[in-house]
Amino acid sequence: NALNFEVFLNVRVLVEAIRMAGPNPTPEKVTRALTAMKGYSLAGFPINFSETNRRGSSYLDIAVIGNGGRLYY
Repeated sequence: NALNFEVFLNVRVLVEAIRMAGPNPTPEKVTRALTAMKGYSLAGFPINFSETNRRGSSYLDIAVIGNGGRLYY
């Protein structure tokens, strides 16, 4: 479902930032690694952080919730 996909992307971005931070990651190093993710592609999903942009993505998808809670894209 859509929420699981969003959680998956958030975890992948965090794990990649920790990896990029080096062998002894600190909050500051992880923040610098996230900031370095400009034009970064995560399995084709665009990620863009910067000093002033802490959101990483502004992607929006529209879905309709049908009977029984099923999502339709």
